[in-house]
Amino acid sequence: MINAEYILIKKDLKKAKRLDAIISGLDITDRFAFEKIRYKYMHFMLNFLETNDDRNLRLMWAALELQGLNTLKDGFETAFKQIKQIYSKKS
Repeated sequence: MINAEYILIKKDLKKAKRLDAIISGLDITDRFAFEKIRYKYMHFMLNFLETNDDRNLRLMWAALELQGLNTLKDGFETAFKQIKQIYSKKS
């Protein structure tokens, strides 16, 4: 579902927001920490697209780097650059 949310963020923001609301209502335990991190990142990207405030994204990058999760951080930064590029063209 999180992959679907990312694809929807790229193509259909309204549907991405609906999926985000569904995922936020799920009780995802800490056993699925990786999925929780990925979901939170998608949520922050949606927030960025509404507010143009990237502070939560930057905080997440710093936290991932602090934990030594540089590959995940790099992937998230790449995803953010793609989203910024897509939506800068739509403006």
